[in-house]
Amino acid sequence: MKKLLSLLGAMGMLASTGATVVSCGKKDTEEKKPEEENKPEEENKPEEENKPEEENKPEEENKPEEENNIVKSVTISKKTIDKKAGTSTVKVELNKNLSSSDKLTLISDKGDLSILKIADGVPNSKNSQIYEFKINIKNDLPKEKTTETLTAYFNGKSTDKSVELSISTRSGFDLSVIGQFINGEGTVGGFNKFGNKGFLSITSGNMSNQNAILEAIKLYVKNVLNIPIVKLIFKLDAEKVINMLNIEYLDESKNIITNNEKVAFIKISIKEGHADDIDDYHAFGTAEVKLAEQKKISELITTSDLGEMTFKNLDDQTELKTALQEKLLAENDSEPLGTAFKTKDIEFDKVVIDKEKKTGSTKFKFLFNSSIQNDAEIDIKFTIA
Repeated sequence: MKKLLSLLGAMGMLASTGATVVSCGKKDTEEKKPEEENKPEEENKPEEENKPEEENKPEEENKPEEENNIVKSVTISKKTIDKKAGTSTVKVELNKNLSSSDKLTLISDKGDLSILKIADGVPNSKNSQIYEFKINIKNDLPKEKTTETLTAYFNGKSTDKSVELSISTRSGFDLSVIGQFINGEGTVGGFNKFGNKGFLSITSGNMSNQNAILEAIKLYVKNVLNIPIVKLIFKLDAEKVINMLNIEYLDESKNIITNNEKVAFIKISIKEGHADDIDDYHAFGTAEVKLAEQKKISELITTSDLGEMTFKNLDDQTELKTALQEKLLAENDSEPLGTAFKTKDIEFDKVVIDKEKKTGSTKFKFLFNSSIQNDAEIDIKFTIA
């Protein structure tokens, strides 16, 4: 036996494990497998099973993420909000209808620091695959212009669909435009249809009365706020505006008055802490306004019965008023009255003619802030030649 084993070993026909075989001389001892059969199980797998893990994933797992597949587009109706009450609408269009368990949300990249309030999405009444999210400001416009990115989320996962929304700061309101308005200057001055341009008119005898002057300021502000174009921009009452203003009363040298001196100017500025009292606006700057004392109409008209007059056409209001103005100024020598007619601070109302009695009459019409004070109702009368 030993001679036989030696011969087989020399011929290279005995495996290296042959010693085990040798040590197991029993008939029922199992023979060992070839070397390749002793490789780890993984090494013996078919080549196809050793492909990269990604390639062996089920077909469904290799599809794009569902949240990016379901959202088709995200659009916004208004890219900038510039008013505290301003709104915009974000529309999220889907590729399919949502199930009852699905959740579609819109989230700002600012997180808890966002100044936007985003309402829950509402399905479009005409297309159930479009959801609309209403956006507005939580509290107020920011101190500095900012932009927020709004991203659609599906079932809590971010999609690759988003839009940007800019939020503007408050618009600046320079008080110097008040002076321009009163003086009838610049763009804002063109809206001034009041009388006595360049001045704030104060009733006769009240140039030293600061309370009366304050009431005149309030009345002026109220009338400004009632101008149609102004009403479209500002939703304010005069009291609110007055409460945010600091008013200084100045003499002819523009020094602050400390007693009951005559007031020649007022200087308007913003009270501390009140610059943002007007929604969407930040007020700043100052304005100086010159005051003027009104002349009483009762003191300017000494003759109201103009006597007999001749007219070419009694139905022509322009002719009647022109003739009456000439006669009135001839009978009442008054420079303030003449100036008031030229500036249209005052004018005649409709001239009423009684052809049977051959008489006529009219009254005065006064512009707001007129240089003439309407302290008495005066009838201008005449007869027809």
